Amino acid sequence: MSRLSNDRRGSVAVEFALLFTLMLTMLFGTTRFGVAFYHKEVLSTATKSAARLVGVGRTNATIWADARTAFFEAAPSLKPAQTTITIVINGTTCASNAACATAMATAAGQAAVVRATYPCNLKVLTDFAPGCLLRSSTTQKVE
Repeated sequence: MSRLSNDRRGSVAVEFALLFTLMLTMLFGTTRFGVAFYHKEVLSTATKSAARLVGVGRTNATIWADARTAFFEAAPSLKPAQTTITIVINGTTCASNAACATAMATAAGQAAVVRATYPCNLKVLTDFAPGCLLRSSTTQKVE
């Protein structure tokens, strides 16, 4: 019995298994947060791109569709089905080309806001932040 209690041959394997699990969890967690931060940066860049287009497109009849196209061209890594984009021109939310064109008719010098949301996935061992949404908003003066 004394000989078995002093036998340390398997202790390194047990320590490795415990530490490896912890390190792997930390690696996956860091990767998940890195992807979320990347998506946040892409979302921010895309809203800036769409807002700039809205700001200079006062006479554009297809401004709503063009702004959405500019957004998704600037954010190819985001899934369009999971992305919510809202365009507000001079306090009026528009959801079509006609509505945006009407709002743009009197919007010179006023604010145009492009807002977007995208879900983030922070599951590592458990859902770290259920219902997590990344948000970005850019305001541009209509020229």
